[in-house]
Amino acid sequence: MQFTQYENASQFERVARPFLNENEDVYSLFDGVLQGIKAGRYQNPLMATVNKGNQVLALIQMTPPHPLHLIISEEAQMEGILDFATKELFTRNFTISSVVGLKSVVNRYANKWQELSQCKIKVLMDQGVYRLDEVNRTLKKSSGTWRYATKEDISLIESWYQAFEMDTGLK
Repeated sequence: MQFTQYENASQFERVARPFLNENEDVYSLFDGVLQGIKAGRYQNPLMATVNKGNQVLALIQMTPPHPLHLIISEEAQMEGILDFATKELFTRNFTISSVVGLKSVVNRYANKWQELSQCKIKVLMDQGVYRLDEVNRTLKKSSGTWRYATKEDISLIESWYQAFEMDTGLK
């Protein structure tokens, strides 16, 4: 396997685009960050691939101090890819404080990183992606309308925010 690091975001995008387009709902965060890199919003981004010959096995992206983002394109080879990627990132002295991606990938990667770095891992947020594949047109529509929030809405919005924090375990 090879670890290829990119300095040019457009070159990295050419390699990443097929994977990002294949599952736009799952990879939209990665793609959004990549667009930010291309626009110059991040300094010293990490953009890399793990390859076997001409086959791209993984995409790696990080915009310090933000999380490392991993995409594995070949799930059947995940263990070997993650072993290789983890060792490469560790020996290249990348500071990785958190990781985002599919739960199956992130959990395995975090365990491998913990073994190498001797640091403790903990889940900060256990999130998911929701996708609407079909609209149920028989549902009754709300009688409400869109409007801008006003000062009178502050306590309502604050209560929604607090409820969100409680529901998600952030508070």
